[in-house]
Amino acid sequence: MPDQSAPLPEGWSAWAHKLADATDPTGAPIDPGIMETVIALNVLGVETNASCEGHLNHGYAGPWVDFHAVGTETIRRQAREATRRLQEAEEQQAAPEVLSKLNEEMFRLARDENIAYYRGSRLVHQALIAFYEAHHAPYDQQLYLHNDSFGYSRLQSHGLEYQPQYPSEIQARNLQRYQAEMLAFTSFLKQHYLLKEEQKHHG
Repeated sequence: MPDQSAPLPEGWSAWAHKLADATDPTGAPIDPGIMETVIALNVLGVETNASCEGHLNHGYAGPWVDFHAVGTETIRRQAREATRRLQEAEEQQAAPEVLSKLNEEMFRLARDENIAYYRGSRLVHQALIAFYEAHHAPYDQQLYLHNDSFGYSRLQSHGLEYQPQYPSEIQARNLQRYQAEMLAFTSFLKQHYLLKEEQKHHG
């Protein structure tokens, strides 16, 4: 049982209130088994956009949360615009020095975009490093970040995508293990990591 008298991380109650009525595009609310993970990640500083506690009869047989770095829209728009300007200049056979300048701008913005994309996942990555310094679990059960090239990251167990390969009884057993791992990480965030991060910023 969690200690009800333990202090909550700053912003926890506000995020809990905000997410209580949140729904996905289909109108489904956040699964109760993943709600505290979603709250913890938002408090940490990332913006969640989808999640699931894990189910045997639909979706993935394991919990996951999708999120992205806050404030990537502007840099993404600038990078797209730079790419478009370069393509236009190439089509119009612009002078080499013009092309060179546009090319440099595009690469600079692409680098900035990459940094912005991974800012969110880096926050979670650092928390996972701290968690696994003391917490030991089988490799397939351990949590990691699956990142795509559009700035989105998914927090999940290594074994999540392999679940359909197993018979239903093994899937069910793995589901329980993966859910326990996500809950352990969530408790670590709520009761230790987020509170320590606050002390760092206020100290």
